[in-house]
Amino acid sequence: MAVPVLKARHSLVGKNPFPVANLLRGADTQPVVLARLKKEHPLERYTHDQCRQEFEGLVGCPVADVLSAATKEDTHANVRMALHFAIMEANTRGQPKAQVPVIDLVGQGSNKEKTADLERVATPPPGSSRKTGEDQVVSSNFFSVLI
Repeated sequence: MAVPVLKARHSLVGKNPFPVANLLRGADTQPVVLARLKKEHPLERYTHDQCRQEFEGLVGCPVADVLSAATKEDTHANVRMALHFAIMEANTRGQPKAQVPVIDLVGQGSNKEKTADLERVATPPPGSSRKTGEDQVVSSNFFSVLI
């Protein structure tokens, strides 16, 4: 059986931690194979304090909150199981948000010119009913690359 490992940049910070508590509440025994934060570091090697620290970094809330929601005692085995379920949840629903690709406009002017183009607010043509706002940004360099 393959050992689950935390995927790169996956985290539950800013997400609801209570699905982890629900998984922990339903688990009476420790899983046969615990998930890992790193491929070469099994959770069995982590101390109680290390497990707490890693859990809080991964989930963004104290492990005591999740343990109390799961009606579990604050023991090393329970904290390790909470970390295991947090890793599994992070792999499932903790994917990073999409990143906006950065387009390098080689030969399209200096950085100051590019910044000025990106900061210019679009204005509608005369007689147009289209509304403008601070959130509408146009880059003439970007459109010249597309043409």
